[in-house]
Amino acid sequence: MAPVASHYVSRRRAEDALELRALAYSWQEIADKLGYRSRSAAHTAVSRLLASTRRPTVAEQRTESAEQLRVMRRRLFDHLAVADRDGDADTATKVAREIRANLDSAARLDGLNAPQRTEVNVAVDVSPSLAAAEWLRQVAAAQPATALPSMPSAPPVIDAEVIG
Repeated sequence: MAPVASHYVSRRRAEDALELRALAYSWQEIADKLGYRSRSAAHTAVSRLLASTRRPTVAEQRTESAEQLRVMRRRLFDHLAVADRDGDADTATKVAREIRANLDSAARLDGLNAPQRTEVNVAVDVSPSLAAAEWLRQVAAAQPATALPSMPSAPPVIDAEVIG
């Protein structure tokens, strides 16, 4: 029976080491705090723990998160009812904001805020040069009294002399 107890103690210590690492402790600090022989022994224990632990699937994590949000939301609604009953508008406003944030998180988790694909088909039946020519014709027709200015074939040249 000693090996089972020893295994349980080792696993628990590795879990504690993982928790400390998540709290930004260095491997040496973890080894000193939990009695590992060295920092690499602490690192090895955590690595083995992670390798032996089955990671939940995305669907399992989503389900767990959705349930946690539901429980939090239920408690928030209870707090909102108490604040409303007591006439505490400040607390009611704060709790209502948390409820809204909770609902937004749940909507994102369920993919309700995901953009929807929209397909737009555009058919162009006139070339750009024909469209420009038609536009010029319409402008000329709208201004019959004045002719369109003629475009010079080359830009004017300015001749200058620099005196230093």
